[in-house]
Formats: sequence, structure tokens, C-alpha cells
Amino acid sequence: MTMAWRIFIASWKHFSRNLWIGVATVFVFTIALLSINVLLGVNAVIEQVVVLLEQKVDVTVTFNADTPEALLSQARFYVVSLPQTAEAKMISTEEA
Repeated sequence: MTMAWRIFIASWKHFSRNLWIGVATVFVFTIALLSINVLLGVNAVIEQVVVLLEQKVDVTVTFNADTPEALLSQARFYVVSLPQTAEAKMISTEEA
């Protein structure tokens, strides 16, 4: 019985001496998991904000009145070919 008691006392001393190592390990692990979750959450929010902003952006391009029709049609073709473009309208000087 004395041997079991001595083992228990020695175990308790070692456990209490090294308790800070366990607490520090749990703290570091918790901080690591928390930071990963925060980064994933921020990434998801940023993606949603970018999608919303892309839907709300309107760009207006103005050309001089003496711009050749070939350049206008080439510019319109380029703008329409962009994957971000949802719609492209050409308004003539008479319509404006």
C-alpha cells in the first residue's frame, strides 16, 4: 500500500508541476483553431462582398463625336467579350 501511495504522490507532483505545459498546449491549440476559423469566416464574407460589388458596378465609356465607327464597334466587342460584363449598350449622340 505504501508503494501505491508513493506512486500516487509522485504522479500528483509531476502532474501539478507540468500542468502549465498542458494548459499552454491547449491554449495554443485553441488559438490556432480560432484563427483558422476566423480567417475562413472573413474569406467567406469578403467573397460575398466582392460578388455584391461586382453586381452593382456600372461603367460608362465616353468617346469623342468624331471617333470612327470601326473603333466604336471594336471597343464594344472587347467589352462584351470580358467575362465580367453582363450588359453593354451603345448610345449614339442622337439618343443621348
